Amino acid sequence: MNYKLILATSLIIGIIILLSPKIAVEGQIKRNTSITESSLLLIQNNTVKATVNPVYEKPINKLRERALQLDGQYGGQCVFFVQQFMEIFKDCSTIDCEAHPFRGYAGDIEPNSDIPKIGSAILFDRGHTAVIIDMYKDTLELIESNYRFDEIITVGRIVTTTDNNIKGYFYF
Repeated sequence: MNYKLILATSLIIGIIILLSPKIAVEGQIKRNTSITESSLLLIQNNTVKATVNPVYEKPINKLRERALQLDGQYGGQCVFFVQQFMEIFKDCSTIDCEAHPFRGYAGDIEPNSDIPKIGSAILFDRGHTAVIIDMYKDTLELIESNYRFDEIITVGRIVTTTDNNIKGYFYF
């Protein structure tokens, strides 16, 4: 979706609303808010005539928020970091941690999906793994550790779903 076009259209509609006395007198302007949308609605004769989104507000992504707090910190090897970040071994009394398939060397972990989703691990052919913290169309934003062989957490690397180095995805 082209947000510049939406913003330009919203501004034009807003100017029309402000400059047109006929619309201002006949129309009724109401504010509509929800988790994912903040907009002004122009209502005439109980019908929505125009919607103005003054600011695009993306829904809060808690996983991404948490990731940003860790950027630059020590994370260790990539598999260990993903295990800790996703808290998959938080309670070994409820799961058999020794038999869990997401352990060991990243190159030996078998993907259980070929479809990415936020919160899943991405597995690369070169023996590296990371967590998908955001997606937009065919791009994935990652949090990972040891990508630069320094065991430091980095947030924000972007890869495309068509990257030939992607082995697959792992859902927890």
